[in-house]
Amino acid sequence: MPPSAYNYTALMVFGLTMALCFYADRTQVLNKSHKHYLDSEYFGMVIVTILLGLFTIRKTSTESRGAETQPFLGRDQTNEWKGWMQFIILIYHYTGASKVTRIYEVIRLLVASYLFMTGYGHTVYFYKKKDFSLKRVAGVLIRLNLLSLALPYMMGTDYLFYYFAPLVSYWFIVVYLTMWVGHKYNVNTRFLVAKIGVSALLATGFTMKSGILECIFGLLKYVAKADWSVTEWRFRVFLDMWIVYFGMLAAIAFIKLSNPNSPIMRSPYWSMLKNTAFILSAMTLPGYLYYQSTFPNKFAYNESHPYMSFVPIIAFIILRNATPMLRNTYIGAYSWLGKCSLETFTLQFHIWMATDTKGLLDYGVFGADSRWLNFIISTIVFVYASNGVANATGELTSWITGIHRGARGEAMKSSGQKAPKLPQMPVLPTSAKDAVEMQPLHGNADREANESMAKSELVVGKENLRLSFKLGVWLMLMWFMNLVPSIT
Repeated sequence: MPPSAYNYTALMVFGLTMALCFYADRTQVLNKSHKHYLDSEYFGMVIVTILLGLFTIRKTSTESRGAETQPFLGRDQTNEWKGWMQFIILIYHYTGASKVTRIYEVIRLLVASYLFMTGYGHTVYFYKKKDFSLKRVAGVLIRLNLLSLALPYMMGTDYLFYYFAPLVSYWFIVVYLTMWVGHKYNVNTRFLVAKIGVSALLATGFTMKSGILECIFGLLKYVAKADWSVTEWRFRVFLDMWIVYFGMLAAIAFIKLSNPNSPIMRSPYWSMLKNTAFILSAMTLPGYLYYQSTFPNKFAYNESHPYMSFVPIIAFIILRNATPMLRNTYIGAYSWLGKCSLETFTLQFHIWMATDTKGLLDYGVFGADSRWLNFIISTIVFVYASNGVANATGELTSWITGIHRGARGEAMKSSGQKAPKLPQMPVLPTSAKDAVEMQPLHGNADREANESMAKSELVVGKENLRLSFKLGVWLMLMWFMNLVPSIT
């Protein structure tokens, strides 16, 4: 697919943001200052964030769904969840609050929540859409990694330095493989749950068995000069080892309970079970905060976190979806930031903070007494750039994979153009009964159906071949650039 004006604009935005990162954090043009943690600053920013949320409460439109209420964990709600967590994480990094154990423990729960949503969202998609295509996998991985793969070449860092994108990518691949293996039998709940259990055991062994990661990372270093820390990666993965699987199990439970004919939904005890879950969840959140306070330091807490993090996350989800009013309401400011949370997490390293988050970026034009004015200006630049890169990355991902984005589709529609469509696959008989019912499909109609199917398969095959070639070229280019010394 040839590049369009949208693609050129996206390339320009992406390239200018990369240049801004280098200009801000790898030159002496802008000043850098030290972090000094103060309780008043951290909690003051948190309070401002809460007030911002209270002023941007919105009602979710239900017209497009034709239903009175939004579904469990709807899109606006998950974007809101990502957004307010991202606000807290950004404040945590900016103020240097990692020194405070109690705050660190909360941040660990927020990162686990992101990964829970990774397991939940992708499991629902693969179960319902049954789309295990190369285009789907490539689209997700490119969207997640484009910025984190480009920055190391510009900034002289490495891919794992921006640990969140690699972590989410790894778990997406795990979820994909888990759902793909034997996917024809995913409708069998026992088979699916057993498969998830086997996947958890294999992933744990793959991560914790000494020698496996060392071999893989050593091979990457030898072949592509990718000098990544095995110890750091193992720590990051194991810290949230099982929360993704809890997300997958929650997705299966949601799918099964969405069926009004399910035995649990039709049970006379269903109402009592829901009320009990609400009460227990309301008790769990403060109880878990007390549980966290019993640990003397963050290292002690890290040992229990992989086993316990699902408890407050499940409790929060139950309370957030307790009533139709809660499901139909979301906070606009948080939802907006949630749509570009990946970019804010990555770009904060270089254009909001400085020296790879060890310091703060100081524009140096407001004087020593204008620290807060400098904070406001740098925050505006940072958020604006993050939003622009989020849109640009989505556009570039669509261009690479050949998927038409909504904005471009609307533009084509308004100009009278039509997006190309694949021929529809004919419905084929799956049983003897179906074959009898489809007996009228014979002669010319039968021949046309077979030709349509063959054409569809040919188009899909060509698209996969073209996409595979593109991905191969990009991988070869990155391999070559790894062999060239960094510009920094």
